[in-house]
Amino acid sequence: MKESKERIRATFRNVGITIPNKKFILNLAPSDLKKVGTSFDLPMAVALLFLIFEDHVFVPRFFEKSLFFGELGLDGSLKPINGLLPCIIDAAKHGYTTFFIPAENIYEVEYIPGIVLYPLTHFHQLLEFFLYGKELEKVDQPKELPDFDMTQI
Repeated sequence: MKESKERIRATFRNVGITIPNKKFILNLAPSDLKKVGTSFDLPMAVALLFLIFEDHVFVPRFFEKSLFFGELGLDGSLKPINGLLPCIIDAAKHGYTTFFIPAENIYEVEYIPGIVLYPLTHFHQLLEFFLYGKELEKVDQPKELPDFDMTQI
């Protein structure tokens, strides 16, 4: 998690955001559940973006049912993460409908019905979406699974 802090700082610097010189605390509850991996980078960066810009952020109606997954590169690019499919399946079972994910992970989850995906390549896309209302590319129709002929396996 310590590396996340540095990736988020570098990302903000590279998209032109100055982080105010004050302490921010992000609650990663529940504390007894171990947090492993880099998939928390994007949700923490979005939370910080909201803290910095407070009333200037465009919040879409679907936001309460949205989740963010992704590792941030030092340049603000979004890197693919491991284990996205079970995370989204479980989140969808709990009522979440909208997911902001690294574009490179889209092939894993584009077959799940009933969800909306926003595949992202760079944090700058979210910055423009939340601060300026710029539309994001979305995938809201699941791909159909190809028919398999078990005799050819």
